[in-house]
Amino acid sequence: MSIFATEFPVTREITNSEFAASAIAWIRGISKSTVLQNFEGKEQYDDDFFLEAGSGETLQFKSYEDSAIRALGVRHELPDLIGRVWRTECVVSHCDAGSFLRVRGQCLLNDSSATVMTPKKPFFITQAIEDGWGSNDGDFAVSNTPFHLNDTNLGLASEVVKGEQECLLPCVYVSRGNDNTLSLDADVLARKLAGLAHVVVEPSRKFSFRLMENSFRRNPYGGAVGIFIRGRGEVIRLYAKSGTGKQHTKIAEVISAVVDLNSKQSARSGLEWQTLQELQGRRLRKQVSENLSEELSDYIDEFDREISAKDEKIKNLQQLLELANAIGNDFAGESPDIISLGLAEKLGSQLYDGEFSDRLRYFMLDSLSLNRGADLDHRTIELVSRIVENTSYSGRAISLVGQIKSAGKDGNQMSKNLGNILSGFGYAKSTEGKHVKYTPPTSLFGLPNEILPSTPSDSQRGGKNKSSDIIRNMGLSKFR
Repeated sequence: MSIFATEFPVTREITNSEFAASAIAWIRGISKSTVLQNFEGKEQYDDDFFLEAGSGETLQFKSYEDSAIRALGVRHELPDLIGRVWRTECVVSHCDAGSFLRVRGQCLLNDSSATVMTPKKPFFITQAIEDGWGSNDGDFAVSNTPFHLNDTNLGLASEVVKGEQECLLPCVYVSRGNDNTLSLDADVLARKLAGLAHVVVEPSRKFSFRLMENSFRRNPYGGAVGIFIRGRGEVIRLYAKSGTGKQHTKIAEVISAVVDLNSKQSARSGLEWQTLQELQGRRLRKQVSENLSEELSDYIDEFDREISAKDEKIKNLQQLLELANAIGNDFAGESPDIISLGLAEKLGSQLYDGEFSDRLRYFMLDSLSLNRGADLDHRTIELVSRIVENTSYSGRAISLVGQIKSAGKDGNQMSKNLGNILSGFGYAKSTEGKHVKYTPPTSLFGLPNEILPSTPSDSQRGGKNKSSDIIRNMGLSKFR
C-alpha cells in the first residue's frame, strides 16, 4: 500500500451542498469513472449516501454534526485494469480549532502481481483552492501562487528556516543564486504544490546574507531550495543545477520530496475518513440505546466491551510494530537487501522495493562468473563471493514482469494499459507523430524512452512484443 496525504486550513463558509457539488464535479472529471451514470447499487440515509458501479467503482458521502463538530466526507474507489484500486478520501471538518480539509489517497492491490504506486495529487485539491476554499495557515494563505518576500520580511523568513512559523503545511523556501536569479519557476512550483506546501521566494541575494546572520546560517542559499516544517526547521535541502533544461527536473524533485514528507504525517487538526465513521457509529449507538429494552441494552454493552478489547489489541500491535521498526533500524544489517532503504532513497527511485539490491547482486555475480575481477586481491573477491552466496534476489521483479506482460496481452488495449504503467512510474507523456513517447523521470536513471502507438492495434503479437521491449529495457528478466 502506498499513500498520498495532505491537510490544510479552509474557510468556515463551505456548506455541505457546496462540498457535495464540488465532489460530484471532481468525479465527473475523471475519464474512467462511470459510477454517477451507470451505478447498479444505491443506499441513501440522512447522513450516508453510497453508489456502486458494476466495475467495482464506488462513491460514498458521509456527514456528521453536533454542537462541537460539523464534518462532511467523500470516498471514491476506482479499480484499474491491472489489479489495483485507487482510493481517495476527502473530509472537510469544522470545529472550535478551525476548519480543515484532509485528503488521503491510497493504492491498494486486488492482484498480488500488481505493483503498488504512490497516488498523484487529486484534482479535488486544485479545484478547492481555485474555488477559494483556502484559508490562512500561519502567516501564509493556502493558494496556488508563491509568497514573495520583501526586504521587511526578515523576521518572517527567519521564523520559516528556524521552524517557528505556525503552519500545518511545509514551507518551500526558494533562494536566489549568485546572479540573483531563481533556479526554478516559482509560479509553476506553487501551482503544482497548491494545497501541499507554501512556496516562499527570496527577494534578493543580499537578503540571503542578512537571513544567514539572523538564522545562524540555517537558510538555503545560492539557488538551493529548502523544505521546512513547524517545530523542526529544515528537513530537506535540494541544491541548484546548472542549465535552464534542469528546471523541470528540479521542480519534480521538490514535489516528490514534499509529497513524501506530507504522506508520512498523520492527521493533526482535520478529521480522517475513519474518524468520521467512528463519530457516525457512536451517534447511532446513542440513538438506539435511548430506545432499548434492558436485554438489548446489555447486548450492546457487551458488544462495546468487545470493541474496546479489540481497540486495545490494535494499540498493542501498533506498539509492537513501532518497536520492531526501531529494532530494524538499529540492526539494519539484517535486512535482506544489500542496499539499505536510506541509501536507496538517496540514489533515486526504484521500480520496486529492493530493485537496486537486485541489480547490484546481478552485477557482482556477473563479474565473478566472467572473472572480471581477476586483478583484484583475493580478499575482495572472496568478500564479493560471500555477499552473493548469502543473499538472494527479492523476487519482486517477477511481479512487475507479470504486470507488464498482462498489460500487453490485448493488442487493442495495449497502448492504454502499458501507458498507464509507465505514467504510474512518473514517465512524461508526449506526442511524436503517430506515436506516443514516454520519457522517464531523472530519478529513474539509465532507462530509455518508450514509444507506443497512438492508435489501438488488433495484433496480439504487437502487444506482446512491446511488453517484451519494456521488460528488456528495464532489465527485469535477469533477476530470477
